Amino acid sequence: MQPLVDYVVYILPQDSSPWSIAAQIGTVVIAVLALVLSIKQAKQTNAQHERDRLHARLMAKPHLDCQSKVLGQDYLFTISNNGLGPAVIKKIDVYWQKKLQPSYSIEEVLNKKFVLTLSERNFSFNYVEVNGYVPAGVTIEIVRIQTADTLLLPQQVKSVIEKELYITGVYESIFGDSFDFDTRASLETSIATNPS
Repeated sequence: MQPLVDYVVYILPQDSSPWSIAAQIGTVVIAVLALVLSIKQAKQTNAQHERDRLHARLMAKPHLDCQSKVLGQDYLFTISNNGLGPAVIKKIDVYWQKKLQPSYSIEEVLNKKFVLTLSERNFSFNYVEVNGYVPAGVTIEIVRIQTADTLLLPQQVKSVIEKELYITGVYESIFGDSFDFDTRASLETSIATNPS
């Protein structure tokens, strides 16, 4: 034998007293407030996440700078990473007398320029390669010229190189943020603050 009724539905009469209506309104108000506070908290969390990402980018931001200086009887042309993160070199161009040079020709150009007064032992060169990197806080000597046993003064070498040699390029942070580099701007600042 099969049952005649599949479902039984109980209908309870609604209490229409003021307390019952107040409780229903209170429930709706609490639910809406909870929704509003959840949305506000989600926005604050997103804003904090953006601040954290910006902070991480700033904490890994490189800053390349160059110096042209005399150290005793030596002339130095250096590139330093004064930023907080490594600088990944993406492009580098070397100019001598406003003409683009292959980077390996710096040595040749300087040898020709000072051929009568310097021997090869007076030079040392380092190159920064594309896709290489300069760690934070590191200084790379691009050119060192020793003038101790020559007829040149280091100030003469400095004057010629500052006038004739400059390097431009592009480098990136580890996050892929791209920055331009031009030694002329760094040297102008360096000369203005330290004229020696």
